[in-house]
Amino acid sequence: MVSIQHILFYAFFASIFLLNACKPGSDKENNQTQSFREKENVADSATSRSNEKDKEDLSEKVSDFDELIKEYENPEREEWQNPGFILEKLEPLDGKTVADIGAGTGYFTFRLARRAKKVIAVEIDEQFLEYIEDQKLRQNGTTPHKIETRLTTTDDSGLNDNEADRILMVNVYSYIDNRVEYMTRLREKFKRDGFLVVVDYKESSEGRSATEISPVSIKEVQQELIDAGYKIVEIDNESLKYQYLLVAQPGVQ
Repeated sequence: MVSIQHILFYAFFASIFLLNACKPGSDKENNQTQSFREKENVADSATSRSNEKDKEDLSEKVSDFDELIKEYENPEREEWQNPGFILEKLEPLDGKTVADIGAGTGYFTFRLARRAKKVIAVEIDEQFLEYIEDQKLRQNGTTPHKIETRLTTTDDSGLNDNEADRILMVNVYSYIDNRVEYMTRLREKFKRDGFLVVVDYKESSEGRSATEISPVSIKEVQQELIDAGYKIVEIDNESLKYQYLLVAQPGVQ
């Protein structure tokens, strides 16, 4: 027969067991939970910092691009760049297709479109092409419809064979990779009687932007074009304030 003492004894241990069962997890389990939460907080903090950094980088990139636009479209540029003089070197333009390689903001693109049948604005920076497309929407008349934008790379002109009557390269020659090879391939892009105009900064030019890389000398450009199979038609190192100009015809392949 079970005594009262036995019943009380078993009841005591049962209550102890229930109390232990109801306690939170062990210290080890608690530490693991706390560690996991800490890692979550660190990850959230890192993600937040990364998002803020991305926003700052984007803001800085937009700001830098806005500065480039102001620089390229500065009204004072017309005085030293003399776009009218350069356009005359490309004449006759009526009924012609012109490729503006390194079009930038379209400084020459839109001027060319007023005279030529078609202008292909070639760029390695998509932001510039988006800017040109935006400017096209802001203009009336037939000029915007003559302009086609193309995104390419530093070692590819982005042009089709036998596509261009004229190719203009202003302040871009220094950025081309493997220039002799590039210019050799470029010969295939000209139509019959087509020619090239290269304009770039003189080595001692004070007008060169801080964003421009070191220019290639006029003698070096001349020799590279000859090596690439071109005939030099004209060299002008005097007419432009800060720049030289070369006109060249592609030789027969």
